Amino acid sequence: METVDNYGAIFKNIREKRGLSLTQVARGIISPATLSIWENGKGEMYFGNVVSLLQRLNIYLDEFISVAQYSRKDNAAIRALLEQVQKAYSEDNAVRLEELAQRQIRCYQSSNKELDFFLAMTICSRYEDITGKNILSDKERTRLDHIFQHVNVWNKYYIRAFGNCITLLNSSEIFKISVQILNGLKEIPQYNLTQISESVKAVLNAVIILLQKDAKIAVALLEKTSSFKIPVDLLYLKMQILFLQEVVAYLQNDSRSVTTYEKVD
Repeated sequence: METVDNYGAIFKNIREKRGLSLTQVARGIISPATLSIWENGKGEMYFGNVVSLLQRLNIYLDEFISVAQYSRKDNAAIRALLEQVQKAYSEDNAVRLEELAQRQIRCYQSSNKELDFFLAMTICSRYEDITGKNILSDKERTRLDHIFQHVNVWNKYYIRAFGNCITLLNSSEIFKISVQILNGLKEIPQYNLTQISESVKAVLNAVIILLQKDAKIAVALLEKTSSFKIPVDLLYLKMQILFLQEVVAYLQNDSRSVTTYEKVD
């Protein structure tokens, strides 16, 4: 039977950060003692049990694996890189951003790791934002679209990557990917409010970007988003949708806009 090794310590770190005990997480799946043994690297865990334990923490398997691929040293390097990017971006330092982008592009070309690619794309997006210039090759832009078009589960990792790289995509690509995210909402349990919120906010951000690129596509995406039933605890998202509908109505000089807020139920 397939097993998963060496991930116990990472799972333990996540569990403890969420303030959950061994008993709370293990209940109905395995014994607390078995979980403790795995977390401390003294035993193996069946793959199926790992999936069940991750579901208990509301974490998707691919998201967990993507975190596990990087050591603390890697994470520290990533944080340092992002701090440099933020500093250059806040100072409108295009020369520094281009330098960081090209360096990160070489990094992912060497490692072929998806996260390294997303980091490179994030920097390229920041560079384009302050210069209006695209420094991506056609091959890189095509790869970016390909990755997003073939995401099986839209977890936080991919949603945030999409948000960071969205300006590098064309209107049609943004629309198709956003629809995929909306379709993925059907698979998210209603109690997982954080995941629902992340997903809807990503799509609303796409609507805002599209309003600047192609208003017709933006309106079509907003209509699809408004058809999704927002949980009561996330009413602020519904208000954001209504606000965007107001913006669209204003841009279209639609006299019906004055009654939009009456539609809140």
